[in-house]
Amino acid sequence: MQYFEILNLKSEPFSNSPDPEFFYGSREHAECLRKVEIAIRLRRGLNLVYGEVGTGKTTLCRQLLRVLARDREIVAHLILDPSFSTAREFLTVLHRMFLGAEPPAVASEFGLKEAIKNALFRLGVEEGKTVVLIVDEGQKAGGEFLELLRELLNYETNEAKLLQIVIFAQREFLPLLLERPNLADRVNLSMELGPLDLSETREMIAYRLNKAASTFKAPRVFTEGALKAIHQATGGYPRKIIGLCHRVLLAMLVQNRTRADRRLVRTVLEGGGQAAPRTNPVALAVVVLTLALAAILVTGAFMGPRTVPGRAYRYFSWWANEGVSQLFSGRIPDRAGPAAPLPEPRPQAQPHPLPADPPSPAPEPASPAPAAPAPAEPAPALDAAKPAPPQAAPPLPAQAAPASAAPVPAAAEEAVQAPAPAGGETVAPWAADLPPGCPPTLGRLRIERGEILSDVISKVYGVFRVVHLRRVEAANPRLRDSDLVPAGMAVALPSIPMPMPAAAREGHWLRLASFASLQPAWDYVADAPAGGPKLRLVPWWTPAGGLRFEVVARGPFQAAAAAEEVRQSLPGGLGEQAEVVRLDGEGAVFFTDVANWKL
Repeated sequence: MQYFEILNLKSEPFSNSPDPEFFYGSREHAECLRKVEIAIRLRRGLNLVYGEVGTGKTTLCRQLLRVLARDREIVAHLILDPSFSTAREFLTVLHRMFLGAEPPAVASEFGLKEAIKNALFRLGVEEGKTVVLIVDEGQKAGGEFLELLRELLNYETNEAKLLQIVIFAQREFLPLLLERPNLADRVNLSMELGPLDLSETREMIAYRLNKAASTFKAPRVFTEGALKAIHQATGGYPRKIIGLCHRVLLAMLVQNRTRADRRLVRTVLEGGGQAAPRTNPVALAVVVLTLALAAILVTGAFMGPRTVPGRAYRYFSWWANEGVSQLFSGRIPDRAGPAAPLPEPRPQAQPHPLPADPPSPAPEPASPAPAAPAPAEPAPALDAAKPAPPQAAPPLPAQAAPASAAPVPAAAEEAVQAPAPAGGETVAPWAADLPPGCPPTLGRLRIERGEILSDVISKVYGVFRVVHLRRVEAANPRLRDSDLVPAGMAVALPSIPMPMPAAAREGHWLRLASFASLQPAWDYVADAPAGGPKLRLVPWWTPAGGLRFEVVARGPFQAAAAAEEVRQSLPGGLGEQAEVVRLDGEGAVFFTDVANWKL
């Protein structure tokens, strides 16, 4: 038995391997990933990501490769160690990557460069691919390697570079780059990764435990004191955090414990020869002072607010709840204004039974018109966009579903089902391709912390394209920068019709859930346990059934028997939950590109 199985975990949560499955998208890491991906898709050329040892550069590099692999129009290659001894050695590696064959033994360096240039032109211009070269450990690069990178950046058309280069390096790479102004001037994007703060450290540890959990809810392993001790000892560097958490888990098993507290973390640090975190003297003095004034607080709780004990009670109540916690986190207590409320956690979707639409709300009686004109309705609050809990799924439109399908709740999908304006006008250019009655948007989707808009587009529409990003930006005029989407913002996704192959229309699917609105369907896919089958969204619309969001595990299958065989092999009870269906309603319009799926 592995050590993590004793803690009810299915895999090692704190492995030192750069597994992208355990990539935690902190604010800085997620922003970096977004900007690099967009720079690649816009073919901007050279991009640089640098930082100290252990800031998560290699893990971010693997996550970037994972994101790019979802797009068939992108061809990405990785160089793990750029310390080539000669220029010909590097050119030989590039020849293998771009041409898929060994170069001729008699080929000169000039001949290798010409072959590489022709291959990049064929891939980038004739086949319309985006070719990406990712270099890890860039600080090991030599002068000849950097000079060849500069020459590769000269291969371009009138519109864009033929090769996109991303270098991940330590800070030692910067002097090497500044020694070559001709290369430094070509850097399109340069971002530095720093350590995590206490909140991000806490979230990263919880994220990795959730990923490794054998159930929907991960075990609570670390106390708050332990988390603070881990952050203080590691400085917030992800690699150090992972290593220390691994050692703490092993110490828990040796001592037959199920929780790790601050004392255990100190013991592990002392055993490893590292300095244990010091006790905060200010915080200790605060605790002593609070105990000494306990009598005043108790007395003030039962006296009027204008009395001296009453005022002391109100002040020290705030101190005990806010001031002490601020001191422990290293801040000076401040009562200038209330802290911004944290976004409420996303509700966990339950896989059993099969979710369905909420019942149709009863029409409200019309209220009399006010005397004065009402002011313009403000933008909906984020908390008002909570999805309603799903229930059992209705029959598919192909089974002669009634025309009066359950509408999307107005509170969750504001103006989603609004028809096009009268007089032949359209709400957006893409809405002209929609049949009458089809909603112009799929709904609003709340962007969680660490989620990337381009990744959201890829998952909803089946593929990321720049034209899809532009339509999403047009549907969200308040979205000023698609690279920096605030966490918790509700983004409207336009209804973009996609061609559905005949094999998909006539085939069979393994459906796990069906929803009438986007947010609960998205939550269901996001909350699926790791290690299971890959779930995908199929948004579609029919005149009879309205807008639907199907969650499928596999498909399409040409024969129902093949789909049934796969259904019985699904793990974790998913086979009992799944059902074999067809998505072939009359007049159906699909909003995902099934041809670009990688199931």
